[in-house]
Amino acid sequence: MAGGGGTTSGSQSRARKRQWCTTDEDEAARTGNEEQAASAADEAASSLVSSPCRCPCLPLVVTGYNSDGTELYDSNINPDVFDAYLEEEEKYCAKLEREKNLLTLTQDMPRTCLESQELLPVRDSATDMVLQAAKSVMGLSSYIDGKPLAQSTGFFIDWDNEKKVGTILTSAHIICAKYPSIHDRSSTREYAVDAKVEIHLSRGTSVDGCLVHYHKYYNIALFEVSLKQSPQLLCLNDEVKYAQEVFLLGRNERLQLNVGHGRVQFMDPGLFEQNHYVYVNCKVSKCGAGGPAVNFDGKVVGMADPTPRTAFIPISILVRCLHMQKEFKCIPRLHLGLKFSSIKFLKTSHIEEIMDAFSINSGLIVKQVSEGSIAEKVGIRNGDIVRCLNGEHVSTTVDLEHLSLRICEDHFTKGNVLGSNLDIAFEIFNIRKKCHLSKMLAVNVSDDTEVIRGGTYLVSATEALSNLVSSGDLSPD
Repeated sequence: MAGGGGTTSGSQSRARKRQWCTTDEDEAARTGNEEQAASAADEAASSLVSSPCRCPCLPLVVTGYNSDGTELYDSNINPDVFDAYLEEEEKYCAKLEREKNLLTLTQDMPRTCLESQELLPVRDSATDMVLQAAKSVMGLSSYIDGKPLAQSTGFFIDWDNEKKVGTILTSAHIICAKYPSIHDRSSTREYAVDAKVEIHLSRGTSVDGCLVHYHKYYNIALFEVSLKQSPQLLCLNDEVKYAQEVFLLGRNERLQLNVGHGRVQFMDPGLFEQNHYVYVNCKVSKCGAGGPAVNFDGKVVGMADPTPRTAFIPISILVRCLHMQKEFKCIPRLHLGLKFSSIKFLKTSHIEEIMDAFSINSGLIVKQVSEGSIAEKVGIRNGDIVRCLNGEHVSTTVDLEHLSLRICEDHFTKGNVLGSNLDIAFEIFNIRKKCHLSKMLAVNVSDDTEVIRGGTYLVSATEALSNLVSSGDLSPD
């Protein structure tokens, strides 16, 4: 009877406990307020306290001590107790693994430059700046027919409060379906404009991005995304100085923040790279293309782009590009048919030799002339020095790109269109004749990628024999 009564009492107690635990939920359900029921359930769950993470141990009995003072234990352990110990040990290990996944205890986070000794004197201020700027830095993922295409980084540059739409600037790498070989200048990138692009606003929160525009030459893309509230917009700084320190911000495959730190290099673009690149002596993460380059004030000075060497496009060029896209629905630029390097970036001893020989210490050296171009037809050759375009001195390829965009903007403001020609006055130093020349080139205005082609010709047996004779390697007789 006592046992039966105890059972009844226990059942009643458990019933009362269940009734006490679910009173709020039942009331919410009875009143049809599902949100209140869910809130009550969440509150009840959050009030539960997890058990402490304590290591199980066997109840060992000390039977004596060794000569070195260590304890001796009774080896006769109850098998049931040992089995229970093994079970608890397994639970303990599982709990440790769960704790490793807690955000505050995880060790699985990438290191950034901010943990290096180099930045130790400014770590606090630099970290605060980077974390503030990172609020505007998003990860992007693209897909074709459900299959992953690429990942990149982007950042907000505009907000339409009326439409509740934000604009993200990123690298067109996110929709690039095919890259040509670095040694094949006859082909260009192929872009999948119909690719689905997701903007990762935060952990577990993604929205679809709508492609507004992309440009092949500058390899940039703009996406619009609908938001409930305004995103943080970064301030822009249109001045980039060589040797300036910058931070490159990006998101990795897991959307974690990556930070690179380096100095702007005194370096020219290679023959296979675009004029507008500025190089940095640090690494950018695999998914960091499209991320902002910021200075110590947290202002954007450029956007990272995937190149063989770490580089970014100056924000001053990007702002002008976006302005022209908005005004003219295209980004026109001059197709000069030339590749350059800067005297400014040569070795000091090399600059001195050029100064002594030609009294020139700045300008652009012609590295390659495109076959069949207007420049080739008027006699511009490799090694010549371009001093001025339209009366304005140019000393770097970035200067040239700025000037090209400005000339095109003025050209379009006057009502001209793509495909038109524009007369550009070149002031050139002919390195072979050692004289200054003025050349007028009718340059094509286009928003497409320019391909600089090296010249070729077929060699015949007669030409080969003639060349040997003229070189003195073969007697005419």
